[in-house]
Amino acid sequence: MMNTPQYDAGGPGTELDLTGYTVEARDGVSVGTVTEYATDHLVIRTSSFGNTTSMPIQLMRQVDHQNRIIHVDEDGDALRPGGARPSS
Repeated sequence: MMNTPQYDAGGPGTELDLTGYTVEARDGVSVGTVTEYATDHLVIRTSSFGNTTSMPIQLMRQVDHQNRIIHVDEDGDALRPGGARPSS
């Protein structure tokens, strides 16, 4: 069963720009920062060396616009480049 993402701002027709938001895994690990946002995935910069990973938006659990944090339904290790992400 998949959780439905919860949004604390916006509404129908509201355009979201998630660039610059911090991505936080369910285990509390800060995974990185969003560098690109598309309708089906986020591109996350995971280090100061420019490493990136792509994450399907279906993993988004909650978006905290006040603190600019995206909470995701996955552990931090699985979201980093080379991490083992189970197929949904």
